[in-house]
Amino acid sequence: MCYGGADRYATSLLVAEGAGETPDTVVMVSGVDWTDAVVAASAAGRFGAPVLMTPPDRLRDDALEWLTDLGVERIVVVSAEPPDRGPAVDATVTDALSEAGFSVERVSGNDQYRTGVAAARRIGGAGELGSFGSTAIVASGEVFSDALVAGPLAARNHLPLLLTPKAGAASRRG
Repeated sequence: MCYGGADRYATSLLVAEGAGETPDTVVMVSGVDWTDAVVAASAAGRFGAPVLMTPPDRLRDDALEWLTDLGVERIVVVSAEPPDRGPAVDATVTDALSEAGFSVERVSGNDQYRTGVAAARRIGGAGELGSFGSTAIVASGEVFSDALVAGPLAARNHLPLLLTPKAGAASRRG
């Protein structure tokens, strides 16, 4: 099967539609920040939910129509909220979802690393991976390719996908 829309948002909607299930939950992420999408994979897997991209500052009519027609009840928005530029998915989107009657939950941190931790906490911490036992996946938070290929494993096995800066980079707590 091949999915392709006019833009990334239309494509994510086609992929979500192609799942063939009627989920009660959808995980929503910014179509601009790849880090939110990769750390959302484990939450999507845990909830049996598709991931739907949204522009940072508006809820698209096609997405709202699909969510409404499908009877989705809950939207889990995974979105970093950097203090210097605001959330990757802002209140315009979450307010529109709430006004449309959806239960909206925000899972966030003030950067991609803390958002990954928040998503891990939301799914209940480390998952089990065969003989490895309690497992979390750690990938670069600066280069998308490693985290991207780990996303399906995280989703399927409900494993947290945590992002990390380059080795030796300073770490801030907060």
